[in-house]
Amino acid sequence: MATLVRRAYKTLLFLVILLYSAKYVHTYPIPMPDDQLEFWYRMSGRLNIRNPEDLWIPTMWVCQLVTTIVVHVLIIRLWRICARRFWKDTPHEH
Repeated sequence: MATLVRRAYKTLLFLVILLYSAKYVHTYPIPMPDDQLEFWYRMSGRLNIRNPEDLWIPTMWVCQLVTTIVVHVLIIRLWRICARRFWKDTPHEH
């Protein structure tokens, strides 16, 4: 049962980080500068994609997913380090 709760907690943590990443972590300025807009048009033309947003939106989601994975791994590792230090220094009652 404890394993199920831990997995549910980690999954929920991952989803919350992903939602915050989608809402607050922008790898693009709004409105987009002309040179960046030109870049997306050139890339979509090279990849034979008619609409640059069909390239730009999935690219941003991949960036946010990578950010979420990195932050999730860091949080889990820091939690383990802090928990180990805390429980090592705490006297155990028998």
